Amino acid sequence: MASTASSSSSSAEAAVLSSSSSTSTSSSSAMGNNSTQQLPPAVLNGIKNFIASGLAAACAKTLLAPFDTIKTMQQQVVRDIGSGETGLGLAEAAKVIMRRPRGFLELYAGLGVSALGAMPSVGLYFGVYSYSKDLLAPIYQKALSNNNNEKPILIRTLTVATSAAIGNTVASFSRVPHEVVKQKLQTGQYPSALVGIKDLFQNQGGMKAFFPTGGIRIQMIRDIPYAIFTLLAYESLRDHWVNAAAAGSSSTSGNAVQPVSTTTRPVSNTTQSRTALLKQQQQQRRENSRTTTTPTVKPWKDMVAGGLSGGIGSYLTNPMDVIKTRLQTDSAMYDGKVWRCVRATYAEGGARAFLRGSVPRLIHKIPANASFFVFYEFFRRALKVDDAVIASGGGGVEEDEKDSS
Repeated sequence: MASTASSSSSSAEAAVLSSSSSTSTSSSSAMGNNSTQQLPPAVLNGIKNFIASGLAAACAKTLLAPFDTIKTMQQQVVRDIGSGETGLGLAEAAKVIMRRPRGFLELYAGLGVSALGAMPSVGLYFGVYSYSKDLLAPIYQKALSNNNNEKPILIRTLTVATSAAIGNTVASFSRVPHEVVKQKLQTGQYPSALVGIKDLFQNQGGMKAFFPTGGIRIQMIRDIPYAIFTLLAYESLRDHWVNAAAAGSSSTSGNAVQPVSTTTRPVSNTTQSRTALLKQQQQQRRENSRTTTTPTVKPWKDMVAGGLSGGIGSYLTNPMDVIKTRLQTDSAMYDGKVWRCVRATYAEGGARAFLRGSVPRLIHKIPANASFFVFYEFFRRALKVDDAVIASGGGGVEEDEKDSS
């Protein structure tokens, strides 16, 4: 009897331990799954935008490589001061390039480096840009909104401009090495990317050759204003033309999205009440996305918006692009100093010298941005990027909840 009782007791203890172990295992497994599946909306959007923009960049670079090569050749060629000669024209630069051994294919010099290098750098740029927008929108909204007196245009402008600057600052460090190699290939200094990389690393100073003096600084001086001008124009066109037209056509077909109320209840200046309102707006947008048909955006409008935005950003930043190209192709000539390069460029041709390459740059950038944003929006839709997070500042709600708890 005692033996039987002891055996029964042991069996019960074993069952309890087994059950406890099973429960612990399943609990830890569930926690692991939740941690991998429940990424913060801002992080998930950033990852999706990283992928979408990287793929779009490779597609756009391949389509328009010849214009980029011609632009680089025009900007790199230095005429003798006082000779009366101007820079290379569009047709002249193309002829110089095609006189090289591979003929027409020389217009695609550096394409492999450009496409492969652009994917991570552009992906990083748009990934950080998207993530920053999600985080900064509620911060600006709290700082600039008082008693329901919202300033949507100012909030939107500051959010886009600041996010563009942050994204480009991060991406510039990854962009410089492939820009250096690509431009040396385009100007005929190396026959292939492999030869160029090997020579730069072995004979030109190792890793320093991929980061020429002043290269990162001038890259940022050009790219940050370019990003701000381009993305402000693009986001504005999408807000007031592309998406507005799509929403209008949706409402006429009986699938109108219910407006998101910003005055559901009085809002005080406390973090907790503002957090509650942001969360309420976000939930309403998510409910709209589930119960209504998504407005159909016409791809040609993405193309027009992207092309116009790229043209504006490109023309306004062409002087910085001239300086960037010269410092990255022949940094030693100017001792890596931006202002020395600026003075030398001005001495060669006055103010017009800073517009060299502007025509091929526009010819390149307008269709490049048009094609990029078409592909970008296509991949974003394919990856189901949640724009409701950006619109409502979803990245900041969780942080506010942590602060108020």
